Amino acid sequence: AAFAYSLTFVYYEQYDTIQGVAIQALMLAIGAVWLASALLTNIANAFFVAGTVFTATLNVIGGTYLWNQVPLHGYAVDINAVSVVTLVMAAGLMVEFCCHLSSSFLYAHGSREERAKFALESTGSSILTGITLTKMCGVAVLFFARSYLLVIYFGRTYTTIVVMGAFQGLVVNPV
Repeated sequence: AAFAYSLTFVYYEQYDTIQGVAIQALMLAIGAVWLASALLTNIANAFFVAGTVFTATLNVIGGTYLWNQVPLHGYAVDINAVSVVTLVMAAGLMVEFCCHLSSSFLYAHGSREERAKFALESTGSSILTGITLTKMCGVAVLFFARSYLLVIYFGRTYTTIVVMGAFQGLVVNPV
C-alpha cells in the first residue's frame, strides 16, 4: 500500500490540533503551579497563586492580541508551536511575580492591610528590580534582532509577559 506524504502535512496536522494542545498544556502548567504552591504553603494560597497565574496568562494572550493589531512587516503572532511553548513558559514565569509576595503576606503578622504593606515593603522592591527590570534588559535586546521571529514571537511576547507579570504581582496581588 502506498500513501501520499509531504512535509506540509506535518504543519497541517500541527495547525489542526494546536488549539487543543495549547489549552491542555496551559491547564497542566497552572495545575502544576497549584500543586507546588499547595505543597509549599497551603491550599488557600495555592488557589490564589494559581488564579493569579491564570489571569496573568490571559493578560498575556490579550496583550499578544493587541500587539497583533500593529503587525511588523505583515507578520503577527499566530497560534503555533512557538507561541504555545511561549505561553506555557509565561505561566511558569508568572509564578515569580506573585508567589514571593503571597508567601510574604502569608507569613506576616497583623491585619490584612498590615500584612499586605509588609509584603510589599519586604518583597516588592525585589520583584521590581530583581525580576522585572532585569528581564526587561534581557528582552530589550530581542527588539534589535534581524529575525522577525525573534522580534515578534519573543520580543513582543516576553515584553508582554514581564509587564503583565509585574502588574499582576505588584498591583493586583496586594489588593
